[in-house]
Amino acid sequence: AQQRLLHEVQLPLLRAFAAELRTRASSATLLSDEAVGEWGALGALLQTIFFCAQLLSEWQETDPLLDFAPDMLQSRVTGSEQAEAVSCLPGGTAMAAGVFTPVLRALDSIASELEEHAIERVGANFSSGCRRYFHERRDLRFLPLLTSVVELDVSPALSEPLSQLRTELVALQAVAPPASMRRVWQRIAADADSLFAEQLLRHVQLSPGGAVQLCRDLRAVIESFARFSSRPATSLRRLHESCQLLELSAAERSRMLRLMATPAEHSVDGSTAQRKALTDLGIHVISAAEGRDFLSRMHND
Repeated sequence: AQQRLLHEVQLPLLRAFAAELRTRASSATLLSDEAVGEWGALGALLQTIFFCAQLLSEWQETDPLLDFAPDMLQSRVTGSEQAEAVSCLPGGTAMAAGVFTPVLRALDSIASELEEHAIERVGANFSSGCRRYFHERRDLRFLPLLTSVVELDVSPALSEPLSQLRTELVALQAVAPPASMRRVWQRIAADADSLFAEQLLRHVQLSPGGAVQLCRDLRAVIESFARFSSRPATSLRRLHESCQLLELSAAERSRMLRLMATPAEHSVDGSTAQRKALTDLGIHVISAAEGRDFLSRMHND
């Protein structure tokens, strides 16, 4: 009777519930497009999914439900590994096959789609907002170096997209489960790292003043994620390592350029020396060729 109740009543109800959540998820993704920081509906869905997934995962591991899932029972007896990671369970818990596994997979899929939507929307808005800043990169070639001791501000063209990015991240953090938010911010940070590397760092020409300003701007982007990690630079390695190069003095920059003047492929010793010089600066992601190219675009006049 209990098994019949499970298959004829409980599982159909849970499948209908998952289908309703998917419908609401579609509506939530449309609503979140309306205004910056409007993530309430999406956050409520994620919280619901995480709560339900935790309950279902715990229930299916207890009697009599455990008896209705031979695969799960067998894995308990033999200690065999028949598990899959479910992102909507705490820490992406590995879950053995149980009576609610199909429902948990459906919930996990919905949660992943909601997270992906948040990543895409925030990333697209930030990318679009930075277009003017990237277009004005030529100004960094002629920016004078300030001699007075002042607190350098972020470039005006970057201020608005950074402010919007921070607003979006704060709003998401207020409504999303911590595990979900961790995945979202890390992806957004990685995408921002790639965006600046491709649209700015590979092309920009810098005066001494421009190098200082660019370093300030890149630090501001990294700091936008500081509320989520004590070391946000780990998710924005290219930006962080570019700052390490930008902060070199003219003499240090000239020394590095001389060291990297010979293409590494022509000398094993030269390649080792170049890599060691970069590693000593804390640079591990940027290659010797990329470092040489970037340093060559920093001018002393």
